[in-house]
Amino acid sequence: MNDKIQSIKDQFQTQYKRTCNYLKNNTFINYINSNIYKPYLYSFYSKQVHPYYKEYIENKIPPKYIRDFTIASSTLLLYFAGVRLYKRGFKRIHTNNDILENDFKIQRKLKGKAIHVGDSDNFRLLHYPPLLGPYYTLFKNNKLKKKLSEETIHIRLAGIDAPECAHFGQPGQPYGEVVLAWLTKFLSNNHVTVYLLKRDQYNRAVCSVYVRKWWYYFYLKQLNLSEYMLKKGYAVCYEGEGEVYIEGSKERNSKYKEYFKRLEDKAKSAKKGMWAKKSTSESPKDYKRRMKGTTSSSTNNTASA
Repeated sequence: MNDKIQSIKDQFQTQYKRTCNYLKNNTFINYINSNIYKPYLYSFYSKQVHPYYKEYIENKIPPKYIRDFTIASSTLLLYFAGVRLYKRGFKRIHTNNDILENDFKIQRKLKGKAIHVGDSDNFRLLHYPPLLGPYYTLFKNNKLKKKLSEETIHIRLAGIDAPECAHFGQPGQPYGEVVLAWLTKFLSNNHVTVYLLKRDQYNRAVCSVYVRKWWYYFYLKQLNLSEYMLKKGYAVCYEGEGEVYIEGSKERNSKYKEYFKRLEDKAKSAKKGMWAKKSTSESPKDYKRRMKGTTSSSTNNTASA
């Protein structure tokens, strides 16, 4: 038993000597020691630590160990800071699968360009890293080399439900194509800011979306797209499972829900947009429910036949 313990000690001492020799002969470590540790870290340690504790520490732990530990810890600190800076400032998010759950938890802000509008309440975003925004804006060619699903983030507007367009063999709502054409023109190659709020059942990123327009405070303020569509009568306030309206706390979301409902009621009373005619006044929620009932009944009739 004693022989095993002694052999372990010998192995540890041998490995420690190898590590010390490596650190001593390593150019990068010597650079950190001479340019970071001695002028900054050691001087800070000497000034901040009480002389009694400093003497106690140096008596118990050799200064060489303290130096090596300080160099290693400062190197790790610089490494993790660099990784975080790269992820937040230089790394581009290609698809929805690249978005982490923590990004939704902290309601991370993303900036980019609206590349394609697929429906009346969602679009595709080409993400620009914050520290590379000017490069992507001025010099980068925005023509995609891959499919939209492989290069862009699928964004769903938060807090609203717009008229449905025709898809999956089902007819669309009468005002769906009008809203789609308007949203396509409104967002065409526009730079937008989004706040990640949640991931929906279709793996889309539900976001509050902001756009700058010259006629809206001369670019000084950003326009909330969901709010603007409600004012124009192009959407209704979304109410249902997982409803979310704005970035921020739950109290702010509840206030914005009431605010969005008031905007919807004002547009309805003024007969704006989709509320201009009674034939087009069916809400998207009622339309989906009606289409679902029609599909299920036709399936039952086919099965019985």
